[in-house]
Amino acid sequence: MSEEAPIEPEPSGESLLDSHGSSSLAVYAVPLLLGEGLLLAAALHLFDRSLHPIAFAVLLLLASLPWFFVSRLLLRGDWKPKLRLLIPLALFLRLIAVFASPSLSDDIYRYVWEGRVQLEGQNPYVFAPKDPQVAKPGDPIWEGVNHKEVPAAYPPVTQFFLRGLARLDFGILGFKNAFALLESLCLLAGLLFLRRQGLSMALIGIQAFCPLVLVELVAEGHNDSLALLFTILSLAFLGKNPKRSLLSALCVGGFLGLAISSKYLPVILLPWMFRKDYRIPLIALGVVVLSYLPFYPASGDWTQLFEGLRNYGVRWRGNESFFWLLAEGTKKLQELLSQSGWTHWPVGVELQKASKIPFMFFLGLGSLAVFLMEKAPSRAFVLVLAILFVLTPTLHPWYLVWVAPFLCIIPIPGLFALLGSAGFAYHMLANWKLHHVWKESWVWKGAEYAPFYLLLLYDLFRRKK
Repeated sequence: MSEEAPIEPEPSGESLLDSHGSSSLAVYAVPLLLGEGLLLAAALHLFDRSLHPIAFAVLLLLASLPWFFVSRLLLRGDWKPKLRLLIPLALFLRLIAVFASPSLSDDIYRYVWEGRVQLEGQNPYVFAPKDPQVAKPGDPIWEGVNHKEVPAAYPPVTQFFLRGLARLDFGILGFKNAFALLESLCLLAGLLFLRRQGLSMALIGIQAFCPLVLVELVAEGHNDSLALLFTILSLAFLGKNPKRSLLSALCVGGFLGLAISSKYLPVILLPWMFRKDYRIPLIALGVVVLSYLPFYPASGDWTQLFEGLRNYGVRWRGNESFFWLLAEGTKKLQELLSQSGWTHWPVGVELQKASKIPFMFFLGLGSLAVFLMEKAPSRAFVLVLAILFVLTPTLHPWYLVWVAPFLCIIPIPGLFALLGSAGFAYHMLANWKLHHVWKESWVWKGAEYAPFYLLLLYDLFRRKK
């Protein structure tokens, strides 16, 4: 994808397509997006995508090709459509996705369960689903919850939202569609972000037409849309103005705090916000602390609030790429130290735990490099996320959608490719559902990651020249 500065919209009074000065290739944009919709419909409605994950991944990749093409046109300013054309196209694609039922992940069951548990007066951070006080064998929702031994890991604002949906007596589809609606609000927040950045409104098409966003946030209904909405709003209110009032700092910090209290990922932004205005991270952290107070355990043991998160950090591993090398290197180091008679750390430590140390080291080192080189929080956010995608022990496809709203300001080709090939991360799903065998294949992981790494290397060498 080109990183040329986007061309601002022409003055009002132009045609719907605003073709003046546009490339001749722009005439293919709308037909290609309609074709994307057909491919997306096939991927979501023709078969059970969890039982035919490779067919789904291929269709998702094919649906991403029009998105690649249109994104390039938008970034180069070769297609400058009006919002009255972009919005109907975005709605068309969302209508295709919203009628699909969740299939690739069972997270939605936990959303419903944790919302209902709160209505019963129980603390989801204290009681795991298998706890006798809350367990309901035979209940379809309870049966569908994964990892019943692990209490809630989602932060408090997400828990408040889940409780609200449960109070409305929403079931699986109701919860899913509520998060799909939040994804649509992310588009409106994205328009505000573009406006405050002084960029063309047409660039919202990069976020709006991304097939992976449509699959993970609309069809599957992942709760990332809630935190993503607050993150975009925080960066939108930050704007480009170096001077801001207390009210502005409250808006930026408040939305950032809500984002972190919805999903922890936006905590990445805190150092860059501190650089902009020290009040922002203080306000954000204040919001986070306040959000936890209603869930403070009666026992006084505050560590229970993070037990689910701790389990995720220590136990989860899947669809990793570079982390495999970190884990193998840690394993070899453990063996060498053990053979030499060393009995202290990391000898005897579970590999999954020990290998998180080099992961955190390289992530911290990469983040520090970005902090020194990049001052814009939104651009830095994408760069740190890219480093995280490389290093993380667990990379679910829905994590990738976090970069989609910001590719308009830092269009890294490798990230576009990864968003398109992410469907191959589900290649083991059929075996798991049919035979309860979870076995990843490096062939399909290669199909997912090879374009990403090749384009990253190409872009790196191109920049050096």
